[in-house]
Amino acid sequence: TAALQQGNGREVRTVVLSEMNLTAQFETMANTDVLLGAHGAGLFWLILLPECSQVLEMGTGADHHYRNLAQYSGINHRYLSQSVGHGTPDIHVDIKGLLKSVEEAEKQWR
Repeated sequence: TAALQQGNGREVRTVVLSEMNLTAQFETMANTDVLLGAHGAGLFWLILLPECSQVLEMGTGADHHYRNLAQYSGINHRYLSQSVGHGTPDIHVDIKGLLKSVEEAEKQWR
């Protein structure tokens, strides 16, 4: 989170959707410009994102549920491929690559 907050005046919020009530989840997603998350059920809420929003999904690339949902919703989706197997609980993040992807998403959003 700290690396994402540096520069560009961006506001970065870390949320755990399972700890939020439904109204808070709706409000959070409806006010999100760039959604970054691991492949999982929380990404379904991308259907509530504003039209200009961007989705950055981390995962193995084996499932395309959220890419397809983003396409149907008119939301730009980027897949940040991970070097772990499908179904593993681990995610290894290339911080420099992640920051580059976030910056590219921000440019497209603006």
